[in-house]
Amino acid sequence: MLRILISMGSSVFLQLLFLYIVISGLLLDFNPWYAVIVYISVAILSLILGIYSIVSSVRESSNVTLLIIPIGVVTT
Repeated sequence: MLRILISMGSSVFLQLLFLYIVISGLLLDFNPWYAVIVYISVAILSLILGIYSIVSSVRESSNVTLLIIPIGVVTT
């Protein structure tokens, strides 16, 4: 249960960091390619941690059915 909370918290933190970086445009002042790499890296890490926390929580409660349409993952 603690691992799920940590991964969910990490995912939310990464999403907020991504939002802050995008809104402030902080990285665009340095180098556009560097900004693209950082944006994509933070987004992918956030996505992976979010999916991990969802799948872990579904595995703990086996009677829950989860459908993630954009990714195409069905977990029962």
